[in-house]
Amino acid sequence: MKTEFEVRILDIDPGQIKRKLDEIDAIHHGDFHMQRCVYNIPGKEGHTWIRLRHDGIKSTLAYKERKDDGVKGVSEAEVRVDSFNKAKQILDNMNLKFVAWQENKREQYQLGEIEFSIDYWPLLPPHVEVEGPDEAAVKKGVELLGYTMDQTTTKTKLELYKDKGIDQHKYKKLTFDVQE
Repeated sequence: MKTEFEVRILDIDPGQIKRKLDEIDAIHHGDFHMQRCVYNIPGKEGHTWIRLRHDGIKSTLAYKERKDDGVKGVSEAEVRVDSFNKAKQILDNMNLKFVAWQENKREQYQLGEIEFSIDYWPLLPPHVEVEGPDEAAVKKGVELLGYTMDQTTTKTKLELYKDKGIDQHKYKKLTFDVQE
């Protein structure tokens, strides 16, 4: 499985981040409206999950496993699937626990091997994810944006919602139409 090396910078000003990304010549790869279904694996809740995601162009199925709370805390195996709906039918008929339907919007940028994602989630302030092939690349990406690693977090979306006093589990469908 591939290890994800990523951190988040919270409560950002998206315009300021976009200007900084332009300054460092990051390439804008598009704006995406993502939809996903999340499933827990019985007996492994909180540590492993299945994510089926469609970004408006392609659909992917991922097995994700949280190893620790650090920069390289999540391992992932991901494949592309031909049909989001057919993959969902398969998952719905397996011994998995459906957690939620979620959506978010993402503005994707790339600079060499470093990926920058400005993410917008329902009920949360915007944040930017910095992902790279290793910890050094992630640190470099954070610094290129004008931040330090001390200003980042590796908290999960569930933890980010919890920090804002929102129980994400009460939303089986978490969309931009949701009102708190």
